[in-house]
Amino acid sequence: MGAGGRCNQTKPPNPPTLRLPNIRGSVSGRDRRAVAGNGAEGGCGPRYFWTERGGSVAWVPMRLWATILMTFALLTPATGQAKKTEDFRHSYTQVWGAAIRLIRVDQGYPIKDRDEEVGYFLFDYRDDGRMYPGSVELVRIEDQGGGPIRAVIQIPAMPSYIERMLLDKLKRKLMDEYGEPPPPPKKPEEEPTPPPNGEQD
Repeated sequence: MGAGGRCNQTKPPNPPTLRLPNIRGSVSGRDRRAVAGNGAEGGCGPRYFWTERGGSVAWVPMRLWATILMTFALLTPATGQAKKTEDFRHSYTQVWGAAIRLIRVDQGYPIKDRDEEVGYFLFDYRDDGRMYPGSVELVRIEDQGGGPIRAVIQIPAMPSYIERMLLDKLKRKLMDEYGEPPPPPKKPEEEPTPPPNGEQD
């Protein structure tokens, strides 16, 4: 704040250039220095970014620019946030073979490493000429009340719908090659617990 209550309008020689849409209006080229210097060192009032657009200068207050960045971050879809799974009642050997053929033959993705006994293989997902690491895991879950085999597909660098798409293709492939899986076995009926001695009717 200068003498007489006036702001010191020190203007930077080369203000930073940011390409933003002209959302708050524009000013003529002769007022460019005034807009660029608003809020600079020694000045007062809100600070502004400016961008050249044609022969004009688009300006946005810093608070509004921060709001734009926050909104963009919230609206941007997150990738690799959660792995996708699918349970199958087919046998482990059937699910393993179908998954290998789906990734290597049907999709044409190279498989980098595999271990059938442990239940995983690594592959490279191809998109627009670039390769992204992915993995397929098979987990036996008979004792957890689900299907016999749980398939887990992860491609951390890609949106989750890619993983969902591959699981759906695996499900269709199992149905096409092996048909409907057998129904889950019925749980044996538990025999009634006999009453303690001396309490029988």
